[in-house]
Amino acid sequence: MRNILTICPAFARIIINTYRADTNLFIGGQTIFSSEGTTQGDPLAMSMYALATVPLIRRLSSPSVIQSWYADDATAAGRLQTLREWWDGLVEAGPLFGYFPNSVKTWLLVKPSSADDAKAIFEDTNISITTEGRPVLGSPIGTSDYINKYVESQVSDWNCELRLLSEIAMPHPHAAFAAYTHGFVNKWTYLCR
Repeated sequence: MRNILTICPAFARIIINTYRADTNLFIGGQTIFSSEGTTQGDPLAMSMYALATVPLIRRLSSPSVIQSWYADDATAAGRLQTLREWWDGLVEAGPLFGYFPNSVKTWLLVKPSSADDAKAIFEDTNISITTEGRPVLGSPIGTSDYINKYVESQVSDWNCELRLLSEIAMPHPHAAFAAYTHGFVNKWTYLCR
């Protein structure tokens, strides 16, 4: 909270008033007091987390690595050796800021000509390496073939869902319309961004 007080004083007051006391968690008839994290479903949680990661992002800042963050999803681009230095910095400094990188869920996308170098540089990290592509926040990046297959798969899934929604619309048109406008359509927008 101290970091947020420095970075965004106006928002800090709201956070302090909301989280100054422990949260009561009721589990199995017992009350447990929690003083860490945010309350699930709190509309302030995303903003609070974004501001709380700013000091970590600044610490990792380097002219040779471009980093992009969305909540707890970090993405970085650069040369392999500088990416390894960035990763090591994230692993070392992250826990100091409440961020715990998970190498098993981390992917490195490289050109085919750099795959062997990437394997050598990142061999002791458990980071997966691909030359094809991966979805980043729901949007595919990589080769044209990978992107086409990914989008085709999504469209196929949506087609099945739309057929099911059409069947639901027969007896329940209002519910189907609400599901379509408030959920289904947003999936397409999410991919296209």
